[in-house]
Amino acid sequence: MWRGRVGRNELIMLRRRSLPEASSRFSVSGGFPLVKASMFSAGAGQVAPRCTAGASQVIPETNNSNTPINDFHDEICKANVRGSGIYDLRVTSQGYWGVFAGRAFSANELVFRSQAVNVAATRNSHSMQTDWHKHVMVDLPTRFLNHNCSASLGLRANELGAYDFFALRGIAEGEEFSWDYDTFEYDTVLAMDKCLCRSPVCRGQARGFKYSKEVVLKQYGDYYAEYLRTERHSTQVE
Repeated sequence: MWRGRVGRNELIMLRRRSLPEASSRFSVSGGFPLVKASMFSAGAGQVAPRCTAGASQVIPETNNSNTPINDFHDEICKANVRGSGIYDLRVTSQGYWGVFAGRAFSANELVFRSQAVNVAATRNSHSMQTDWHKHVMVDLPTRFLNHNCSASLGLRANELGAYDFFALRGIAEGEEFSWDYDTFEYDTVLAMDKCLCRSPVCRGQARGFKYSKEVVLKQYGDYYAEYLRTERHSTQVE
């Protein structure tokens, strides 16, 4: 979900299973390493399933891998059905997954909630930090949010082990949602060469709250991870 270049050995983690190894890059509009549609490929003779009623996106078909994609496609379809009229997971013009507004939202309005699927065994480019010593894997659509240095969504911790997402400003129907990695990650997992979000206030790199605290506080107010407001002890990991 990060929009930039990621090492070729990054593994995309989905729920309790790993998906094929692939390279990705930071996209033009700027979250986690971006998930490229062609990374999830039907095996020989397989046809990617179409979404059911309420989901507008037809999952792209590719044939460069023998990895079954039915589970992955089903997850996207179910997320779109669940979020019908709120959000829509679809492929961007650059060929990457994104999360788009299913209707207009007003500033400070709750957009959607996320929940932790499991605790990440090790911190990685697709986990979310929820405490000084804890990273979790989250469900869709959150996993497909993309980074922008002037994000449209802010976050607050919830009782589901993850975060609720709120509109930071008015968001138009069809606009791609974005978040700011530095609002929940203390120290970045990835060595991002350059952020390409094209925001007027682009920081050049998304390195984590550790390096951009003043900017995050000024830009997002209370819409950032609660654990970052507490003291970090030496026994806790960043």
